[in-house]
Amino acid sequence: MRDHSMGVPNNAGWPEESLQSLCKVISRGTAPSYVDASPVLAIGQRCVQHSGFDASAARPHDKRFKRVLSASPGDVLLNSTGTGTIGRSCVFDQPGDFMVDSHVTVLRGDRAKVDPRWVEALLRSQWGQKHLESHCYTGSTNQIELSRNELLRTNVLMPPIEEQGQIADILDTVDTYVDASNKLIAKLSHLGIALQDHLFESQEWPTVRLDEICRITSGTTPLRAEGEKYFTSKGVPWVKTLDLNESTVIDTNEKVTPEAIRALKLRILPPGTVLVAMYGGWEQIGRTALLGVSATINQAICALEADDRLLPEFLLRVLQQRRGQWRKMAASTRKDPNITKSDVHAFQVPMPPIQNQEYIVKSYASHLGRVANEIRSKNRLEIFKQGLMNDLLTGRVRVSEAEAVLEEL
Repeated sequence: MRDHSMGVPNNAGWPEESLQSLCKVISRGTAPSYVDASPVLAIGQRCVQHSGFDASAARPHDKRFKRVLSASPGDVLLNSTGTGTIGRSCVFDQPGDFMVDSHVTVLRGDRAKVDPRWVEALLRSQWGQKHLESHCYTGSTNQIELSRNELLRTNVLMPPIEEQGQIADILDTVDTYVDASNKLIAKLSHLGIALQDHLFESQEWPTVRLDEICRITSGTTPLRAEGEKYFTSKGVPWVKTLDLNESTVIDTNEKVTPEAIRALKLRILPPGTVLVAMYGGWEQIGRTALLGVSATINQAICALEADDRLLPEFLLRVLQQRRGQWRKMAASTRKDPNITKSDVHAFQVPMPPIQNQEYIVKSYASHLGRVANEIRSKNRLEIFKQGLMNDLLTGRVRVSEAEAVLEEL
């Protein structure tokens, strides 16, 4: 294996060639001059996504500045700076006038030799990512950059051009299944919002304040300086705002010791307690969860223990459906985005008969079950694609075998 090989296992005995010999252009773009409006759009790192090219993230560039690297359909775009974004790639496939900024590298292959989708699949593979990290990145953690010279010297496996296209077509087919699943999940999410509104707004039920039907408490954060005296890996779950998952909490990444519970008189809340976040920023206010285990909480959370007139699962869905009310309250009455225990006490919720509550809980649970099933299906497809991609890129599975597998999907 040559020193600059990408390191992809070569089960098919394909030859290797350098990216420099396969590409007519391997170059970073130039710094854009942004304007409010222009027919020329600048491609930055946000445009380069694992799911493909995102044209909505491109920004207008002053068309008077013409010394730029323009993107052409079929170019492979490779993010070239920044921890967390460097190494992300996609194939550019948009019509229109786009220029490439200095944080993105263009690999423009010789189409007589190489299919751009083959190059991009190699770059995003586990071997490609490992090679980029070990051979092509320079600089410190916060200033990491892609070395063009090392990229030029990188050697990649080269099946015949026709086979490259066939492999890329197979992977594209799997991507269409994943994309369809993602669209269905998004549609189901929107339908879930509509379902909530329909279930809660379809009838006129009496409303009550939360403090009329719930015991309302908040929690405490044990002193961090006490370390293992108060925090442990196998104690009582301690719920923070970020643990609120809009569903059932059955575990937390932090737990407290019996000593912390005794010293700080922490209240252990029973399963079925509904939790709501009071502060932590606009993205946190009103986040909810239902305890599936006994746990204690921090001071940023209110715990709602409903009496037997209100099902905990129903209360959880009500609070989720009305989360926007918390935001309005925080925006109109507070300098900092937060809600208070007094706000929680006074919050109004509907109280239909128990049989109506049970119907609503069951209906929404059925919807969530369908969403969960679709998410599991999508995850299985993504795992299948990763395995199939590894098999095809290494030649362990050839095109005819992969096509037979696809027919069974």
